[in-house]
Amino acid sequence: MSKNVALFIPALPFGGAERVVQRLSSILGDTYNLFIIVFDGSIMKYKCACEIIDMNIPSNKSKFKKIIAIFSRTKKFNRIVAENNIDAVISFLDGANMINLLSNTKHKKIISVRNYKASEKNLSMMTKISDFLLSKLYNRTHGVVSVSRIIAQNLENDYGVDSNKIKVIYNPYDINEITNLAMEKLESQHIDFYNNSKVIISVGRKMHQKGFWHLIKSFSLIKQHIKNARLVIIGDGEQDDLIKGLIQELKLEGEVLLTGHQSNPFKFISKSDVYVMTSLFEGFPNSLVEAMACRKPIVSTDCKSGPREILYQESNIDRIAHQIEFADYGVLVPPLTEKENWDSNSIEDCEVVLSQAVVEILENAKAREEYSIRAFERAHEFDYQRCKKAFIEIID
Repeated sequence: MSKNVALFIPALPFGGAERVVQRLSSILGDTYNLFIIVFDGSIMKYKCACEIIDMNIPSNKSKFKKIIAIFSRTKKFNRIVAENNIDAVISFLDGANMINLLSNTKHKKIISVRNYKASEKNLSMMTKISDFLLSKLYNRTHGVVSVSRIIAQNLENDYGVDSNKIKVIYNPYDINEITNLAMEKLESQHIDFYNNSKVIISVGRKMHQKGFWHLIKSFSLIKQHIKNARLVIIGDGEQDDLIKGLIQELKLEGEVLLTGHQSNPFKFISKSDVYVMTSLFEGFPNSLVEAMACRKPIVSTDCKSGPREILYQESNIDRIAHQIEFADYGVLVPPLTEKENWDSNSIEDCEVVLSQAVVEILENAKAREEYSIRAFERAHEFDYQRCKKAFIEIID
């Protein structure tokens, strides 16, 4: 008889963890009786292949109500688990992880840790409290899924998680689906932007973590060397106005395309010349592997965590790039400074190095072709079957 298994996440807006939950609903759906439990079912940006149970206890900005919500969510979660005879729950993101660990039912508790916590700066007081509480609860779990080796190391060394409970499972990707979507045509106005241009592209939410001020300033330097270079940024977010202001101050209007969120970013990526990631920290960056599946050469910051593990076949996870590194499957540049600097007259050394790496790839057709081939080959190592096998091992 199949086990009853739940995937537990606060909500399903556009995001990396949310996309993984959607994919797991397909990957695990033929092996288990699968459910998805959410705090707030009104935020549903992804269609999932299983029943969704809405706790109907959405987030609240009030600190007092946030604390109350922890108790009400835990109580309701216990009831849902009992009523549906759920054998195992895999939770995603801190809010759901905490409720999973606080619950008093006898189900198998598995939590997924998706960001390199040592790099998460500028945390709110509530987030710091949540992080502290989680650190005290981690060893109540039956298993911890880490999306990278460096996160696993961080959990063991800094949070005292038993190494025997940690399993590294990289995010899954449907390479065939990405390939098919990448072949779709662009709209006419976007074709005009791409024509006769060397196009740099990046995908991500416009937020501090993604470091887009570094990307735009680096692009201004790239333009000095490659006159027909253009930049595409796909994604929405709270820093949209800051990004538009910096573009204006650097007189790059018409040279940067801000598309907003796209249901199919792959058709943009596949027509571009190089994918650039400027994140300050990550867990296991989905967009990076998806760009590789689109056969694009990669230039990425060596942030914690993910890029080094993805771009090297055998990586020394303790190493940090201090200069441009031509890795097995892409190019790494040193980590970027985390302090925001939207001053158009201030160019940092890290932005100069980033621009040099991108120029090197754009001007070297042979390197572009070789990295495109290698990237596509590497992307296949993160397919659905490997992920399915790993999750079955930790659930059973």
